[in-house]
Amino acid sequence: MPETTLRKTMLMHYQDMNIHGKIFGGYIMREAVDLAWVAVSMHGGGRDYPEFIKMADFVFLNPVDVGSVAIFECISDLE
Repeated sequence: MPETTLRKTMLMHYQDMNIHGKIFGGYIMREAVDLAWVAVSMHGGGRDYPEFIKMADFVFLNPVDVGSVAIFECISDLE
C-alpha cells in the first residue's frame, strides 16, 4: 500500500466550544491525530500497534466557528 488517503468530514458542535465561542483547538488536534493514527495503522496491516513519537507544527490560520464543517485529510505516501 504505497499511498493511503483518508478523509473525515465533521460538523463542529457547541459542546466543543472554548470560552471565546470558537471550537477548542485541542479537539481539532485530537481529531487530526486520530486520523493520522488510522492511516499509519493501515500501512501495518493491523499487525503492529502504531506509536506516536512527535508532532511537527500545528498552525491555526483562523478561528473555527461553531456550526462550521471541518474536512480533515491525511495523505501518506510512504514507500
